[in-house]
Amino acid sequence: QNVPLMLRWCPAYSSCMSLGVLLQGISNAMAEGFGKAFVHLDLSNSGSDPFWCNSDGFDGTSDVFVQAGLYWGSYCGASLSLSLGGNRNASHTISEILNGLAAEGTPLAHLNLSQNEMLGSETQIKTLIQLLETSKATISHLNLSDNNLFSDGVDSLAGVLPKCKALSYLDLGWNSACADSQHALFAALSNCKSLLHLNLCQNLIAQEGAHALTSVLVHCPLLEHLDLSANAIEDGVGVVASTLSSSCKSLTHLNLGRNLLGLQGMQQLSHHLGESPCLTHLDLSMNNICAEAAASLVPILSRCSRLQSLELGCNSINAAGARAMRAGIKACSSLTRLGVGDNGIGVQGLKEVLFAVSDKAMVELELSGNQIGSEGAGVVAKACEKVGKTLQRLDLSNNGIGKPGAAKLAHGIVRCSVLTHLELRGNELGPAGGG
Repeated sequence: QNVPLMLRWCPAYSSCMSLGVLLQGISNAMAEGFGKAFVHLDLSNSGSDPFWCNSDGFDGTSDVFVQAGLYWGSYCGASLSLSLGGNRNASHTISEILNGLAAEGTPLAHLNLSQNEMLGSETQIKTLIQLLETSKATISHLNLSDNNLFSDGVDSLAGVLPKCKALSYLDLGWNSACADSQHALFAALSNCKSLLHLNLCQNLIAQEGAHALTSVLVHCPLLEHLDLSANAIEDGVGVVASTLSSSCKSLTHLNLGRNLLGLQGMQQLSHHLGESPCLTHLDLSMNNICAEAAASLVPILSRCSRLQSLELGCNSINAAGARAMRAGIKACSSLTRLGVGDNGIGVQGLKEVLFAVSDKAMVELELSGNQIGSEGAGVVAKACEKVGKTLQRLDLSNNGIGKPGAAKLAHGIVRCSVLTHLELRGNELGPAGGG
């Protein structure tokens, strides 16, 4: 009675018809007395890859699934959690399922339509909007990432989002929304005051869009997770950081990776990002951070007293930058994960980084692609005396360690009693070094 149900269908082991029969049976049972329940139906990745499908595939079976979708409407007020992500080759079937749900008036709590490319037509978008209208009082999670929404889709979505008062999770990543549609979207999101998680990665926001985004952030005081990666924000990061500091006091995850921040952007971030006592995860990877820009990290990190994860991979920090940011990393007493891969820090930079984390309970260190060689392997081995007790993941790939370095590293690795992942590819270890 009132027990939540979850159903994950694997088309490689069951037929479409068997799913329809199962859904009908569950529906009938609930209608006869199971009462209200929160039901999760996961049909993701059922039609995009023939290796995961039976001979009939997922598409071409719309009658069964439309019928199954209609069954949910007979549940006694149940809110459905529906996942249809990753079904690029089944857009027709998905459209008919959504049509059936919308026609029946079935309320949704969670809806995942990611990676479907099925929202390109006006008809499909109208179906989605109708379904959201039906679920405006119940929908809390909505994932429309990687769907090529573009302008028309985003504009239509902007009309219904303000009505979804319970919406707390919204993923619109990888949709390449243009500047005009962004303004309509941001105006709509300013009414979604319950948002906790917002993903807008890869949407061409740029500097102009960053300024418009602030109108959303000031109205989302509960926001905990914000992903703005791959948006070419550049200098616009300053206004975003300032608004986050003043309005989003509960923010825990901030992803600004792949935004071409460079020296000026990092200086803007350093100047405008205020005290962030709740921030636990910060991603600044692939931002053209040079040694001088790395120095800007010190004031940033000093304001993030609870930071647990810092990602700085694929920048140009080098040894001088590692030395410049050492004090900032040292100040992060709660840090457990650090990524500085592909930064060319060399042995000297490696020493700076490992000194900075030597007093922390590190769980993961990502040090790949830093040209540390055999000498650096010895430095890591010695550092294992201090961080080895808690270290679970260590990535030293593509560092030219060689056989002599492998021998040195072995002496340190034995001290890592809880290590579960060790990455050493691309080090020319050979049979002797690997042994």
